[in-house]
Amino acid sequence: MFDWLRKLLGIKKTAQANGRKRITGSTAVISDIHGNLEALKAVEKEIRKQNIKNILFLGDLFGGPGVEINETIEEMKKLEKDVRRKSGEFVMIAGNGDMYALTSAGRRYLETVADSSPIYYSTSKYHINAVKPENKKWVADKLVRKKDKKEILLAAFLLSSKRSDMVIDPKLGYVNFRWTHKHITEKQRALLKKLGFEPNPKEGYELIEHALGSEILNHDAEVIIGNRVVHLSHGGPGPLFKSRIEKQFKPEEAFELLSEEVSDLLIGHNHVSKDYRVDGKRIIQVGSIGAPRDKDPRASYAIIHGVDKKGQLIITHHKVPYDVNKTAKALSTNKYLKPEYVKTIIAALKDGEVTVARLSKK
Repeated sequence: MFDWLRKLLGIKKTAQANGRKRITGSTAVISDIHGNLEALKAVEKEIRKQNIKNILFLGDLFGGPGVEINETIEEMKKLEKDVRRKSGEFVMIAGNGDMYALTSAGRRYLETVADSSPIYYSTSKYHINAVKPENKKWVADKLVRKKDKKEILLAAFLLSSKRSDMVIDPKLGYVNFRWTHKHITEKQRALLKKLGFEPNPKEGYELIEHALGSEILNHDAEVIIGNRVVHLSHGGPGPLFKSRIEKQFKPEEAFELLSEEVSDLLIGHNHVSKDYRVDGKRIIQVGSIGAPRDKDPRASYAIIHGVDKKGQLIITHHKVPYDVNKTAKALSTNKYLKPEYVKTIIAALKDGEVTVARLSKK
């Protein structure tokens, strides 16, 4: 927990190395399903044809634009059973959409975007209200970290402002924040600021609480494939709400927040398939299953086939068509969403352009 902050501030801890799973056989890397059942089923069918052994999921089961959240979780349960039958590894990490559904801090933050992103807000609220307790528990059992008092206090110290007695989360209680900036260098301070951790007086409470809300969840992991240490993250190393390659930081800055052993970084969040090369290391962005933004309506995922003779990962990107009309029907029959919102979502899905801008229109 907080390994990225430990790395940034020079706090030595390599506990994550002890928990790295060794992955053998072909591996599907999937991300950003967003309640789009038909898109997931199409990818699932392709995965079975490819005889995939392992699944790495990079976050965002929740959050819309799809509305079939319970059915989507049921499909994920089936995928896990298939993987377990093959003695494979099924690894899930959280995305920001999952944080909104699973943490009180996330839900409070979601309320702040109700006016600026009303369509995304509405679909996210629907997921929160509609998910069945047993399905929410299945996801939470995989994504919610066990509360460690020492880690929470460390987080409070690292992320705090000069204000005191601020509520982090009702379930966690109160923590007295006392921050002495002399403990970090100017370079560290600059990077923390870029990631959102120098809150101003007006935003300090929400920003800190949202950051800690993300740290309650498992939103990163590491696995070993061949001789490669592969880091899994939703949008990049750092907190869920401030980690986006090419927005919060440059690709080459990503590895500054990771262990020196890490050779590859797998991410979703941007909803576009793309690869980056950084000094012999690699960032693989796998795209989105349920909410593409690359003007291609097909569902995206990637397959890791193993390593080549040079020890480099062998990865292929895949696009799978699915029946968008079935997704549209589920949206059209949903009584929670406004008809004009449904119309906008369907058009965005068919265009393969499910962007924040399009889902922000009132």
